[in-house]
Amino acid sequence: MVFSALLKALLGGARPGGEVVTEPWTPPPALPVLPSLVALDALPQAERDLLWELRSGGESAPFVPGLYRMLAHWPGLLAHCARVLGPVLRDEAMQVAGETLRRRIDAAVPGLLRRLPRLPAGQPMPPAAEHEDVLAALEAYRRTSPEMVVAGRLLLDALPGPAAGPSK
Repeated sequence: MVFSALLKALLGGARPGGEVVTEPWTPPPALPVLPSLVALDALPQAERDLLWELRSGGESAPFVPGLYRMLAHWPGLLAHCARVLGPVLRDEAMQVAGETLRRRIDAAVPGLLRRLPRLPAGQPMPPAAEHEDVLAALEAYRRTSPEMVVAGRLLLDALPGPAAGPSK
């Protein structure tokens, strides 16, 4: 969500104000491989219906987030999540929490931009004609991401932790 807010600011003309970085960037280690996204059309209708209950994006542009499509590998867990998470994610308090998270991130962006390294001259940007499409995609992501934060946290809290191993 922070990355999308920073991209939104950059497309709006904001520029980082930190020191110019001259050394090459080394990416962090790759994350572990996640479960694949289940193809919706490969699922039985009952499981597609469960995923549709967990859709995001509102009625104008609904879609099934990747987290839920990963959970579809385990139909019983998916059914439980649809039954338990669905009402929580549609609750007004959830919507208010999501909006609060977006506002807090947006408020942090100017300070972050001041500290980020300046962009090199000639840094490529999307063509101006595509800015509105990119901004629309970022805004859709920012509306659904708080839901994934909550859903992921609830799932993490509900699942057993790593095995403790033998006691000594």
